Amino acid sequence: MESRARMIRILMVLGNTGRGGAQAYAMNVLRSIDRSRFHIDFVVNYIYENGYTDEIRENGSTIHVIPKFKGTNYFAYVRAFNKVLDAGNYDIIHGHVSSSASIYLRIAKEHHCITIAHSHSAGYRGNGIEQQIKRVFTFGAKKQADYWFGCSRLAAERMFGRNYKSNPKYHDIPNAIIVDRYRYNEEIRARIREQYGISNDAIVYGHVGSFSAPKNHRFLIEVFKKIYSDQREKACFILVGDGLLKDNIRKMVMQNGLSDRVIFTGNVDNVNEFLMAMDVLVFPSLFEGFPVTLLEAQAAGLPCISSDTITSEVNITENVMPTSLSAGADYWAKKGEVIEKRDRTVANDIIADSVYNVNKSISLLMELYKKMVTNHSN
Repeated sequence: MESRARMIRILMVLGNTGRGGAQAYAMNVLRSIDRSRFHIDFVVNYIYENGYTDEIRENGSTIHVIPKFKGTNYFAYVRAFNKVLDAGNYDIIHGHVSSSASIYLRIAKEHHCITIAHSHSAGYRGNGIEQQIKRVFTFGAKKQADYWFGCSRLAAERMFGRNYKSNPKYHDIPNAIIVDRYRYNEEIRARIREQYGISNDAIVYGHVGSFSAPKNHRFLIEVFKKIYSDQREKACFILVGDGLLKDNIRKMVMQNGLSDRVIFTGNVDNVNEFLMAMDVLVFPSLFEGFPVTLLEAQAAGLPCISSDTITSEVNITENVMPTSLSAGADYWAKKGEVIEKRDRTVANDIIADSVYNVNKSISLLMELYKKMVTNHSN
């Protein structure tokens, strides 16, 4: 009885402490898990001070920083990861980074840890050569992992192959959110709009996501440009997030004469409130695993125009309108201009009753963690 009740120590492996999809998932686990039974630490390559860093530390978790694996620094990377495991006495290594997972999961097994490979994406970032390298290392990850986690069919197929469902290692792990945070509130909507000088009758189009190639911001600005040409002073655009391509997109906004209608918020810790201030979410990603942003937007009752390349598993409510990128920016703009007003609390109730409610999802995850440790000790 005493051994079953002991603290289970988990190390989450992430690329950084920024506000990405995998990080959002890990943070919801940290916020909601039973801390009398589970302790979570993190190992990352970079610390973003304007990301989740402060919240992680405030919740009593340690952040270990090790070099990013680049191939040429193999031995330095191995030494750094070994040092983390030597000091941490972890039971479970929960890996959210696929590119180096075949290495760090192997090290974890040498330390007699339980290993998890968790796929959050349906594609690979970088140029052609970088993508090929990542595919090779990802293939090795599934061999080293004791358990395979996937947030969607597309994400699971990318890492584990088309027959992933038949493998006993595999578990569906839904990306879940704290649903109550996103319940539509008129007062919050008015406050955010007032803060940014947005009139009550303005139609606010928005996007939430990192400024990176898969998010397809250049197409997004083409859509906004068309909407602005049709609606002028009625249209306002909010871009929430940060990233390497932000300056390029800001320049594109200036070149298209949209500077006085586009708001760049940077990274924020109140995405829920910005979603309430918006009227339409435009989400033209080239690929996604299971975008938490679309889940959050639906919970806020927000109509969403999204690319049809994204898994349909995220379409929990009728608020999502999958649209082909090949239809062009003009088509996307026209679709966004005819959105009808709706009761924005209905969708929140639907998601609250689903597996995407973090209260249900974390309960399942905690039981799975405990089962892993029990099986491992027998």
